[in-house]
Amino acid sequence: LCDYMKPNTSTIEDVKITYNGQPVIRSGGSSKTFKADSEYIMNLWQLELLSIQKDYVSLSFNGNTCKVKCEQNDMLVGTTFTLKCQDNNDHYGKLIITIGSGV
Repeated sequence: LCDYMKPNTSTIEDVKITYNGQPVIRSGGSSKTFKADSEYIMNLWQLELLSIQKDYVSLSFNGNTCKVKCEQNDMLVGTTFTLKCQDNNDHYGKLIITIGSGV
């Protein structure tokens, strides 16, 4: 116990995810672009969705940019989910996104 050292965390949350306007996507609207503001190249983007959102919210990405879209479903308005990105060196970012009312 004398030599106990606190283990290092394996990831570093230092990537800011940027976007235009508010962190809101519209139910039934066009996709919204999000960007990892980082010198690192993101190789993984993922969504942490509620079970009710899984068939309606989609993600596509290329490097440090991703697009998130929500198909029309009024039951999802007001719910939130988390967008995450990570690079090969365990730098990551996350953002909570709200689903807003349709267009």
